Amino acid sequence: MQRKWNPTSGLWEEVEEEDKVPVEQDEFCEKCKEDVLPDEYDCCPKCGGWIDTYEKGDVWNRGSGSTWGGSSYKPWWQKSTVAPASSYEASIYKPQTSLSGSWSSWGYGGYGGYSAAGGIGTIGSSLGWSSQRTDAYEMMKYKNQLDSLCTIVDPLVKHHLIWNGMEDTNYSVLEKSLICLDGTRLLEDGEKHLDVASGLAIHEKLHLIHTKPLNDWQKNMKETIIMQHGHWGWKLFLSVCNVLEDEYIEKQLKKTCPGYIAYIQATKDFYWKKYEDELTNPEESDFGDLFNSFLLQVRYPSVLSKRQKGRWGKHLNAISEILKDKLHKDTRLDMMMDVFNYFMGLAIVMEEEKEDCDGGKSGKGSEGSIIAAIESAEGAGIELTDEDKEMIEIALRLRKDETRDRGLKPGEEIIKEMGDLWDIIKTLLEGEKQEKIDENLAKQIKEMEDEDYSETKLSASDALTARQKKIIWRSVVPDASQSNRYKEDRDAMLPEINKLRRKISLYGNPLPLTIRNQKRGRLDKRVLHRIPMDRVDLFNVKIIKQDNPVDICLLVDESGSMGWGKIEMARRAAIAMKEALQDNPKVQLWVFGHSADESGTGNTEMFEYSGPKMADRPLACGAMRARYENRDGNAILASSQRVKEQSMSPHTQKLMIVFSDGQPSAQSYRGLPALQHTKKCVSKVENEGWDVIQVGFGVSKETMARMFKNYVQIEDMKYLANTLSKIIRKVLKI
Repeated sequence: MQRKWNPTSGLWEEVEEEDKVPVEQDEFCEKCKEDVLPDEYDCCPKCGGWIDTYEKGDVWNRGSGSTWGGSSYKPWWQKSTVAPASSYEASIYKPQTSLSGSWSSWGYGGYGGYSAAGGIGTIGSSLGWSSQRTDAYEMMKYKNQLDSLCTIVDPLVKHHLIWNGMEDTNYSVLEKSLICLDGTRLLEDGEKHLDVASGLAIHEKLHLIHTKPLNDWQKNMKETIIMQHGHWGWKLFLSVCNVLEDEYIEKQLKKTCPGYIAYIQATKDFYWKKYEDELTNPEESDFGDLFNSFLLQVRYPSVLSKRQKGRWGKHLNAISEILKDKLHKDTRLDMMMDVFNYFMGLAIVMEEEKEDCDGGKSGKGSEGSIIAAIESAEGAGIELTDEDKEMIEIALRLRKDETRDRGLKPGEEIIKEMGDLWDIIKTLLEGEKQEKIDENLAKQIKEMEDEDYSETKLSASDALTARQKKIIWRSVVPDASQSNRYKEDRDAMLPEINKLRRKISLYGNPLPLTIRNQKRGRLDKRVLHRIPMDRVDLFNVKIIKQDNPVDICLLVDESGSMGWGKIEMARRAAIAMKEALQDNPKVQLWVFGHSADESGTGNTEMFEYSGPKMADRPLACGAMRARYENRDGNAILASSQRVKEQSMSPHTQKLMIVFSDGQPSAQSYRGLPALQHTKKCVSKVENEGWDVIQVGFGVSKETMARMFKNYVQIEDMKYLANTLSKIIRKVLKI
């Protein structure tokens, strides 16, 4: 009996099973190149070869594609739009494909991703700015993008993503939670290979999430497998496990992040298509061709050739039965062992058949090959003595015993005969082995990461010219001498620091207030004499007045004109303000420096010395120095944007104190236009809620007045506390 759905009644009903009579039909014989009726063993009655009995479709119902979800799936950002009518529209609707790397998963000694650079030489100088530094920034951006994708796949599983060559690593991904990627193709063409690299990174993260149980099981099984089947059998075992594990983890991605399967497909298309000819090569050894067919059946079925389906159809069907309904967390290890045992059994059978064809097993029954060799020599006209015949017999028997002398287990010789094919399989499962990225490039990427290097742009209306929109941000990492300089400046300014703390200590501190003559609250003993007068306002209420939080930004001009002692005064003033305010719970403090045009014409370079995200570098202000030029207006706008991005309370009162010599000077940014632009930028941030004060060193009040509403001069550092506290209290109205 079987159950069928009755659409009329809307119920499941039991019905009699129908006897299915097999229908005989002609099948195509690949060898004879014609349709024939298979015999009872599904073989061609003419040539005896396998008929194409490989089951159509896919054992896991993945559809025609090779990735879970089907190859027809594309995320919304890659879907085609209406065909463009012009070349301009074509550039707009150009399909977006972008990611690279090698298809790394794990190696025979443990999981790991290897692949990296190949042949990238040093471009430009390792010092200063160069085209290679631009490459380093691009690579850092790609790394951040890939790192974000891996985090989204599973935020709870930690990972550390690097480019190959940035660290000395043995690629033990699971042990170190490491994802090591090849970045050289991104250097060559990032837009073309970005999707491929994304698929690689996601695949490696999936291994970190799911593969530890398999890795532990393999470690436990290693000794047993090698003892029973030798080192070549162990290699086959790992390859089978790798193939099936890769498919298993991608199935899990379909459940958690289905939108990312397009990245996996891009990576597989890039690598598996590349080796299609080798994997379908009819001249491959029998066992190698069968293993290739299995490899394609599981990982890339669309490439599996009709010849392979016909030749190995029975075996592929048998393997499909093993795989069916077992690609799950609790059953996949048993499935892997079953598939390995199947292949190992085939290898042993093929080896025995080969030995029988060669004249018997090793060391036994090899007379046929010995006689054939002697007859071949005599047929060529070579006269052989009894001694020559004895030497031939000894040589042939030694060659037959070679397998036994090397200690190979049954089936190992057949597995070993796959030869160069193992290199291709290793490449597809582990990744292409390439050289590491250039040492200087790796060093610059590491430095940029330590500096939190980033680039932004001002709007066209905010910049003086179109070439002056670029803003470069770096967080300063002080060396030992700069840290010592900070301590020296702090000690020298200690009297002024204490004065600043006292003079602006009211801001942000709780102020207790007592409100008297209330009708309810706590009884006020001072007015008890009013009771006979029938007064009811005999109570008081105590409240705590809290000042609103304030964001304070100290912006230091680090241009070349700040030399000759001005930069020392500005640095010490910034350090004094930082020390005086950094412990106030109501104050969020940032300290920035700025220069211009050193990295490129039109660039404004911003240096972050202190901020909420730089608690690990408290002495960084000691690194302030006179650098190059200054584009003050751009620096003021960039600073306000940075504080807004990082502030915990972006709508609170904000104060910016600019320490400078008052003379904007940079390429195409000098004279009256520079002064007017700075004034425009100051007005803009003030309209956004900022109060801006300039603290001038060696600059006239007339010059400051052309740019700022609030300004003071500092001619002697011993007056710093009095001068600054007065104008701060005036501007903030405290």
